[in-house]
Amino acid sequence: LIKSLDRGHVLKTPNPEDVESLINEDLAVLMLTQVDYRTGRMHDMKRITELAHAAGALVIWDLAHSAGAVPVDLAGCNADFAVGCTYKYLNGGPGAPAFIYVRPDHAKVARPALSGWLGHAAPFAFDPDYTPAADVSRMRVGTPPVIQMTVLEEAMKAWDGIEMADIRKRSIELCEQFIAGVEASCPMLELASPRNPEER
Repeated sequence: LIKSLDRGHVLKTPNPEDVESLINEDLAVLMLTQVDYRTGRMHDMKRITELAHAAGALVIWDLAHSAGAVPVDLAGCNADFAVGCTYKYLNGGPGAPAFIYVRPDHAKVARPALSGWLGHAAPFAFDPDYTPAADVSRMRVGTPPVIQMTVLEEAMKAWDGIEMADIRKRSIELCEQFIAGVEASCPMLELASPRNPEER
């Protein structure tokens, strides 16, 4: 994408622990995974979004390893955009749809890389000219996977009455127990995840 834009943009991929120190006025867009699948490191979404906005940058969050695993508050963090999947921790299974979040003030001006029939303002009017929808539905690029959406709809019922804060609390308890057990039984192993539970 950077090469196709041909506007002198540079893609940088810093170490996760260096992200905050590299946010400055030269940054246009920060795309960052909230939870790093390799280490379990969890970035402070609110803090990083605030830092990026203060530097004049947009933020796109990757929620592939956080949606359904940890609390996510995109509106509360004032995130610009987010993308994620439902086949992992939301239990949609193989072929489950992905999702996108577009902050409402960006919805009328953000343009998808691909335009699709269902992203049209009036897809069933069959107008030969393309007019994008005025809201986030302009991001739809094709026919949704109907069967997988039905599976996801049923999988989402498992979340009825469940608070993410409770899941997070239990997750921390289980991780702490697991880490203690491994360190007691296998002292030669080194913990790759951050030790502080607020960072993983």
